[in-house]
Amino acid sequence: MRVTLTSWAWPAHFLPLIPLGLALRTAGHEVVVAGQPALENATRNSGLTAVTVGKDLDSAGIVRSQMQLDSDDQAGFHERTRTSKGAKALGMFATFADAMVDDLIEFAGTWKPNLIIYETTSYAGALSAQVLGVPAVRHLLGLDFTYAARQFEGEVLGPLCARFGLDGLNTMSTPAVDPCPPSLQLERDISPMAMRYIPSNGSGVLPGWVLEPPSRPRVCLTWGTSLAKLGSHLFIAGDLLRILGELDIEVIVAITSEQRELLGEVPGNAKVLESTPLSVVLPTCELLVQQGGQGTTLTAATLGVPQLIIPQVPDQVFMARQTVATGAARMLLREDLGRESLIETVRDMLRDTGLRDAAAAIRKENAQRPPPVDLVPALEDLAR
Repeated sequence: MRVTLTSWAWPAHFLPLIPLGLALRTAGHEVVVAGQPALENATRNSGLTAVTVGKDLDSAGIVRSQMQLDSDDQAGFHERTRTSKGAKALGMFATFADAMVDDLIEFAGTWKPNLIIYETTSYAGALSAQVLGVPAVRHLLGLDFTYAARQFEGEVLGPLCARFGLDGLNTMSTPAVDPCPPSLQLERDISPMAMRYIPSNGSGVLPGWVLEPPSRPRVCLTWGTSLAKLGSHLFIAGDLLRILGELDIEVIVAITSEQRELLGEVPGNAKVLESTPLSVVLPTCELLVQQGGQGTTLTAATLGVPQLIIPQVPDQVFMARQTVATGAARMLLREDLGRESLIETVRDMLRDTGLRDAAAAIRKENAQRPPPVDLVPALEDLAR
C-alpha cells in the first residue's frame, strides 16, 4: 500500500512519526513524508522520502507570539501555565494547516495513498483525508494535548472545513497511534492503538569515552532543540551548567551544534557532545536535567532515567507535571530556580532510590508495549 505521513515544519513534531514510517517501509509499503519546505532536511535525515507541500511560515514567530514568549514576566508566565490554550492554540495549528492543505490535497489526489497518517496537530492531514475519502490515522507525539482542546475544533477549523465543503472535522473519531506510556498519558475516553515509544533523536557519532564507567555520578544536561529557536533568553543551559560545575559530578552536555555558542564557558567537570543522539548518551547517566520537551522527556522516561525538569514554556510545565506525578521526576519552576535550589535538588535526586525505581517502572511499561512493526497489520486493515 501507499502511505503518506504528514507534519508541519517543526522537527519535534515530525520525529515521533519516524519509527512507524520506517516499520511500514520495512514491511514493503511505499512511504512518503509530506511537509513544508523547512521539513525536508529532517525527512531526508530520517531515511524517508520527502515531498514538499505548501509554503514555509515563520513557525518560531507564530509559536512565540501564541505563547507570549517575548515577555519575561514571571507572574504572567506562571498564570499562563494554569490556563488552557484552547481555541488560541488550535488557531495556531489551523494557520499551519492552511499553508499546507491545498498542495497536500493536490499531491495525494495524484499519488493516491491508501492511508494518511498525520501528526496530531497537523490538521492538513485530517482535512486532506476527509476531502479525498482516504482512511486517516492520528499519530500522537506523546501527551494527547489536542484531546484536551477537542471541544474547540469545530470553532477553529470551521472556516477551513467550509472552504472544502465539509460540515466539520472530528479528529477524535479518527483511529490514533499512541506511543506514550499509560502512566504518563492523560485520562481519555478513547482507545488508541498502543505503540512502544522509540526515541528518534537523529544520527551522530558516539565517542568511545561515553561508554567508559564514570568515576563520579554522571548527569546529562540538555535543552532540546526548540527553545533556542524561540528566544535566546529561554536557553539557560549555560547558566545551569556553571552551577552544576560546582558539584562533585561528571556532566555531559548534549546540545546541537547551533547551540554551542549560546552555552558559554564550560567547567572542568563537563564535556560537550554536539548533535549526538540523546538516546545513546542517557543509558550511561544517573540523572537528566532538561527543559521538559515531549521528545526529551519521553526518551528519558522510556530509558529509565530520573529527570529534573526546568520548564520554560507552558507546554513544558504540563509535561513536567505529568512526569512528576509518576514519581520519576522533579520540577523546578522559574520562580523556584536558583543556585542553592539547583544544587540541593540535584544532590537529593542522586540519592533518591525511589526516583530510580519509578523511572525503571516506566521503562518496563514501555518495553511491554507493541513495537511499531506490530501495528502494520492493523494499518493494512484500515487501508482496505
